[in-house]
Amino acid sequence: MRSGPARRNTAVAAVLGGDLHAQIVRRGGQGSGDVDIEMLLRGAEKLCNVYPLPGALERIPVQRRKYAQQSNTLAYYEAKVAEQQEILEKMNAERRVDDAEDEEDRFEDMPEALTEVDLKREEEEVRELEREKRELQVRLRRIESDIDGLL
Repeated sequence: MRSGPARRNTAVAAVLGGDLHAQIVRRGGQGSGDVDIEMLLRGAEKLCNVYPLPGALERIPVQRRKYAQQSNTLAYYEAKVAEQQEILEKMNAERRVDDAEDEEDRFEDMPEALTEVDLKREEEEVRELEREKRELQVRLRRIESDIDGLL
């Protein structure tokens, strides 16, 4: 019962030729996901010469051109990605250097120690700003009510 598939494989192997058949079987069994399209198209051409399929021989060159075009497009985008990756790495390196310099500058600009007088002055400025904020909020509410009254 198992002789059916074996015979079919034998017939395909005879049409393809031992080398091409062995390459296809070997590549298919690896499970790597890599497929040699040119090898498969050559095999398809050989099979179509023995077992003609309407339109198949005309479609093989079209597939070959499509594959070449897609390979070129893939190579273009892979190069573009590599180029952009390199630019990104340079930008990140520059940013790390800039951040380190900013950090150093920030510490250089800080006073040695805050005095009690400095703290009191800061607290007074904060209170003054909060008072101004409250006054502006009151004025804003009055303006809103005036607008509502006009409408």
